[in-house]
Amino acid sequence: MMTALEQEIIEKINQLDVEARRRVLIYLQGLPPDEFDFEAWSQEADAFLEDMKASLGEGETAGGLEALRELREE
Repeated sequence: MMTALEQEIIEKINQLDVEARRRVLIYLQGLPPDEFDFEAWSQEADAFLEDMKASLGEGETAGGLEALRELREE
């Protein structure tokens, strides 16, 4: 489903002449893609969790501050 903003943008683009539309298209094609790789992030997070468990020992827990310190060290 299209949002109101998306619809408004499309309506505005439709008001442009051919050259202006071409410039907008070139601009949009130049935008960086969303490169977030969830699988890679998930694997990295799991590995980090396992490293934390190994360094803390069996049955020990760590809070967010310890995790932040560990991340800063890497």
